[in-house]
Parts: sequence; C-alpha cells; structure tokens
Amino acid sequence: MPTQFHRRQALRRMVAVLPLGTAACGGGGSAPPAAAPPTAPTPYRYQVPSALPDGWTVASLSDAQIETAPIEGLVQRIREKQAGLRHLDGLLIARHGKLVLEENFRSALDFTDAWARNQDLGLHALNSVTKSFAATLVGQAIDDRWLDSTELRVHDAFADLQPIGAWSPAKASTRLADWLTMRHGLQWDELSSSYFESSNINTRMNAAASPLRFLLGLPQAAEPGQVFAYSTGISYALGVLVQRATGLAVETYLQRRLLQPLNIGKHTGWSLAGHFHMGSALYLSLRDMSKLGQLYLDGGTWNGQRLVSADWVRQATQQRLQGPGYGYGYQWWMTDFQVQGRTLASFYAHGFGGQFIFVLPQLNTVVGLLGSAYNAGDDALRDARRLLEGDLLPALR
Repeated sequence: MPTQFHRRQALRRMVAVLPLGTAACGGGGSAPPAAAPPTAPTPYRYQVPSALPDGWTVASLSDAQIETAPIEGLVQRIREKQAGLRHLDGLLIARHGKLVLEENFRSALDFTDAWARNQDLGLHALNSVTKSFAATLVGQAIDDRWLDSTELRVHDAFADLQPIGAWSPAKASTRLADWLTMRHGLQWDELSSSYFESSNINTRMNAAASPLRFLLGLPQAAEPGQVFAYSTGISYALGVLVQRATGLAVETYLQRRLLQPLNIGKHTGWSLAGHFHMGSALYLSLRDMSKLGQLYLDGGTWNGQRLVSADWVRQATQQRLQGPGYGYGYQWWMTDFQVQGRTLASFYAHGFGGQFIFVLPQLNTVVGLLGSAYNAGDDALRDARRLLEGDLLPALR
C-alpha cells in the first residue's frame, strides 16, 4: 500500500484544481482512446431550453437576471474547445427554480458508454456524482424508517458475512456516519494510481470474487470517524446497505423514491456482483442529473412534493471535515467561489471525467456540467473553477 505521504500527495493533487479534477471519482472500466482534433463550430446564439413534460419550468436567461452576452460567449468558447474549456460535454443553469440554459456538446458515444452498454447519446456516465444520489437514498431510508439513524453500526447489517476479515473492536464500532463522510478507517487509497490500472484498490475490489467481502475485510488503518479516505467501494456498500434494509433491489428503491418522483423517465447503469453500483454506475441526461441539485436547493422538495426531509438535506450538506480547498459532508463536496469581491459558498457532486452538480444557495442557482476529461493531462485543458468564477457566475445579477 502507498505510504501516508503518498495518500496526502494524491489528495492534494485531487483538490488542486478546485478539487475539480478527474482524480475525485471512480470510473468503471478500461482506458479511453485519444481524443479527436476539434472542428470549428458555427456561431452560437442563445435559445431558451426546450419545454418538456419532465418537471422543469423553463425561462430565459434575462428572466432569471442573467446577462445573455457573457453566457453566449462562454458557450461559443466551449464549442471552439478553447484553452481551459475542453472536454466539456454539457452545461446547464437553473436559477430561481427555472431551467434557463441547457447545452449539450457531445456528438458521439465514448468508451464509458460500453461500461453500461449504453447506446443513448442523451444519457451520460455520471461516475461519482452517483455517490450524492446514494446519500439521498440513505436519507430516504432513514425517513422511511428502514434505517434507524446515522449512528447505526454498519457491520450489524452484514452479520451473515461473518467472519469478516481483520475483525477488531474498531471495525465493529464503525457507524453509518463514518461511511457517509469517508472516514471509515479502512486501509484504502484509490487516488494514488489511475483507475485504469489493475493495481488500483478500487479496480481490485471490482475484480474480486466477492467485492463486499473484499471491502469489509480490509485492515483498519485508522479509527473510524478520524481520517478522510475517499472510497468508491464504501459508496457501493452504502447501496448494498440500503438494499438489505429495504428488502428492495437498490435500483428499484432508487427508481421508486427518487428517479420517478423527479420525473426521470430514462436511466441506465451497471451492476457489480448483482448490486447496482451506487458509487459510480448511474447514467442520466444533463437536465435529469441536475434535478438532484434543485431538490437539495429547495430543501428536499421537487415541484412542491417532499422527497427527502429538510433535516437530511441539512445533514448531508453540512461540512464535516475541512481539507486544503475543499470540505466534505455526506457524499457531497463543499467549496467557495470568489466572484467580484464576494465569497459564494457552494456544495457539489463530482464525478470522474468532469461531471458536476454545483448548488449555490446565495444565488439560488444550480449549475450542471458533463465532461470527458478521462486521459492523463486532460485536467489541464478543462478548468471548472475558472469557468464558474471567470465566466459564468459574474453574469448572474
């Protein structure tokens, strides 16, 4: 296993670009091919998003007090693949509860679609944005009284898997809150090597005969609740935990309690050992993905219907640890943006390749991004912080 120094260095690399770099979230399969050279686009002119029967109310940028010209310029530069704006597959803005910008730039399927055998260009791999959906399911299972609280001892739900490897009093004391905050204490480091390398611990878990036994049987590297160690495996286990608690396949619970009430009619994904992988497997459209941000911005309601308790929204988005340039709650990240002398707090979901849902309560705004920055060095060509601080957020009046 890498040393603690290497783990710290990997985390610094992860947060150095917001933390909006690709290192932040697990993917599902083999490495990508080289990107095709860009072609010159036609001039862009803003149009109000299409009005669809999917729960979004649409409006214009000006209706939402957003200047049109800067947004047109930003989209034009994205389409031209200018420096810092490459590997972007989609951009969405919702303000005051209304969808005011939806632009999709992807023109062909890519290697990530093969993970789920996806043939629908409108569905995009969310990768670790899935984790924020997982946290929502946990909150709903608590609301529905399938789970007692975040204080429950997680291994009690897996008693049938005993004997669990490297068993100890510390492991036995691990709470659901420790899993949600990635302070599980297990010896896990998925950030020091590429997800496409067979030596990566996330890849090793995926290849194990029993991924759950592999995860639960890892040695303890720290006391639970003490050390942040980002783990896609833990988010997978959260999904299995919800499945065991509810008695429903986690994908079924996801559909019934979250996707269908959010008017999400199409999704796909992939499973690991018979369980839909709630760490990285969900595929949605840009406008459907962004509904999760609006749900949280509205305190757990979607178009007036309560889907998750306001208390859970507060808990999940409460910063519970502070790193260099980032915070973390229950499977949600936190960061601040500096815009025209103002500090704007945000919480956000983040997936490998550049998938993001940013929620900015002070501006009553949700920003969705889809990306394909999968190759080494792609992060240097796609700067999400600069996009928001330099181009998008200053246009909001």
